[in-house]
Formats: sequence, C-alpha cells, structure tokens
Amino acid sequence: MNEQRKKSPGRKVLSWIALILLAGSAYCWYRAKVVHDQSPLDIEIPIHLADGSAQTIPFAIPWKRPCEAAIQYPKSTSVDVVKALHALAGEVVLTSNGTDVAKATMPTHTISSAGSFMGTTLFRFQAERDRSYLISLKVNYVPTELQNLQGTLKIQDDFFHYKDVIGLTIVSEVLGVVAILIIIPVIYSWLRNRQRPA
Repeated sequence: MNEQRKKSPGRKVLSWIALILLAGSAYCWYRAKVVHDQSPLDIEIPIHLADGSAQTIPFAIPWKRPCEAAIQYPKSTSVDVVKALHALAGEVVLTSNGTDVAKATMPTHTISSAGSFMGTTLFRFQAERDRSYLISLKVNYVPTELQNLQGTLKIQDDFFHYKDVIGLTIVSEVLGVVAILIIIPVIYSWLRNRQRPA
C-alpha cells in the first residue's frame, strides 16, 4: 500500500505533463490550420518608373503574415531583363502609422522569377492584422529597357508563410506523440496497481 502511495504522485506529475503536451499539440495544430486557411496574398499595383520619379502607394493587408515586396516586369520586356532590373537605382521605404517597417536601396541584387514575369525583391516584412501600409518609391535611374513600360509592385506571401504551417504541424505531431508515449506507461502502471490485491 505504501509503495502504491509513493508511485501515485509520480503518475500524477506525468499525467499533468502529458495533458500540457496534448494542449500544446492542439494549439499548434489550430494555429497551423488558421495560417493554412488564410487566403493567399497577391496584391498587384501597376507602376511606371522614370528617372527622378517619386510615388507613394497605399495598400492594406487583412491578416498577420510574413510578406514579400517586389517590382516585376514581363520577361519579354528586354533581351536581358535581369540586367535591366539590376540597373534600377533608388530607394524604397515601407511605413505604417508613420513608423518605418522596412527599407531597401535599389539595386537589391535579389532577382525572382514567377511565370512570365521577372522581378527584383525589395524586402520582406511581417504584416500585422488589418494594417494599412504606404510604400514610398523614389527612383534615381531607370534603364532604357524599362522606361515608359508598365511594371508591377507586387506584395505577396513570403516563403516563410508556408514554412510556418509546416513547422507548426511538425511541432503539433511531435508533442502529441511524446504525450502518448508518456501516458501509455502511466495508464499501464495504474491498471497493474488496481489488479494487485490490497
């Protein structure tokens, strides 16, 4: 009887640990589902760049998420559109409620490709829920190949948006497995003690 009493507190501690792990697993699974169910972010704003031009472009993002801003042009714009994007010179500042969120100096030398478009990535930033933003775009030099052509300022989900879903799912599964591995021997020990004669 004394041996059973000594083991009982240990089982209670392990049971509480298992419950905490299960709660953490459920929360991570819920957060992964919330992030996964968010509509893909794809904001496209037409822009025309010229030497010495300055533009202020407003936009809003409904959900908290990691985002990426880029300037894109069709690949057919130039024989060497990558070289033209590398030649873009200027400064880009992202603000929200009067506070700087991100800055970039062009050329950023970070090129991305999406379908029939080629772009220069400006910066990545963490968007907050229901927040309005302003991008101030000051251009010092635009190569001949991009002058008088319509480009696109594109705001989209950053890769880490999807990485968060994968990470949260893995953490949820690991916590669930560990909780089960803890609770099985606890239940087994409890059943074995119940079967012992008093």
